[in-house]
Amino acid sequence: MPEPLSISVLGAGVVGLHVAVRLQTDFPAARVTIIAAGQGAQTTSIGAAGIFRPGVFNAATPTLTRF
Repeated sequence: MPEPLSISVLGAGVVGLHVAVRLQTDFPAARVTIIAAGQGAQTTSIGAAGIFRPGVFNAATPTLTRF
């Protein structure tokens, strides 16, 4: 019998946790490990780095496209 799939997810923010849950759902026999430096004021998830912004994005502005 083959060994179970072993998956590591880097980051325990909103995106990392979602990916880990989705992987565990899609591959129930897999071993999913979340690796994170920590949680708190020095991490990006404390400020919603994923930038969840409901609404419609109509056009790129010069400020958005210069990067």
